[in-house]
Formats: sequence, structure tokens, C-alpha cells
Amino acid sequence: VSEGKNAKEIGKLTQKKLKEKGQLFIYAHMVEPHAPYKGKGDTPFQKYVGDVAMVDHALGDLRDAIAKSKRFSSTSRQPRFARAST
Repeated sequence: VSEGKNAKEIGKLTQKKLKEKGQLFIYAHMVEPHAPYKGKGDTPFQKYVGDVAMVDHALGDLRDAIAKSKRFSSTSRQPRFARAST
């Protein structure tokens, strides 16, 4: 479903799935930021930062959509993020 799509498009497709009935498992693989970088900027690093910002925004929109959906009550109420060990 997500092949060839960017983070924003994947986020919108996933938000549509939230409206469907039945059980739902979301696996939204957003390929940015991986080379070749497509974000705005003149240098590869600036383009990378732009890609990271786009994914961050798309994930924030998706998180907000999940929180507002009727499905939120059956979803983890507190986000759990894996942390790198130090």
C-alpha cells in the first residue's frame, strides 16, 4: 500500500484506515530520511533535516488522529518509545 509514497501520503492513508471497522494493526513504514534525501536545502545534511521534519510532522498528525478516533480507548494510552541504551 505504501510503496512509492512519502511520509505525508502514508500518514493520510493510515488515517483513512482508522475509520474502518474491525481490528486494526498499523505498520506505517516511512522511508524518509534515507538517501537520496529529498528535503529542502542546498546540502545533503539540510535535505536530511528536511526529511526528518516531514516524517516528524506526519507522525504527529497520525498520533493526533489516533487520539481523536474512537479506537483510542483500545490503544495504548501512553506512547511508548524505545530508547537507545547508553
